[in-house]
Amino acid sequence: MEDHTREMGRMAIYTAAGAYLLYLAWKMLEGISANAGTSYVVSVIALVVFGISGAGLVIFGIYSLNRLRKAGPADGLAEKSEQEEDAPEGRSGENEEKGE
Repeated sequence: MEDHTREMGRMAIYTAAGAYLLYLAWKMLEGISANAGTSYVVSVIALVVFGISGAGLVIFGIYSLNRLRKAGPADGLAEKSEQEEDAPEGRSGENEEKGE
């Protein structure tokens, strides 16, 4: 699979996961009046965490998809090639035996 397509798919999954977290937060908000005491506090904390995480994932996913769409497949591959050229050839000690 092409790297650009893989990246776009990954960002689409992030966006879908964020939308699901927002959906869960909304459903928790609808049922929050049924909770009392400690359960209410835990529900509010979970609602805030799910809402913020979901919104963040949706925003990040849409922003990244838009950036990848504008860059196009050729530009994305060129950036990867430049990064690979800048990376060191090998890591020292990776295949060496320990203790010798």
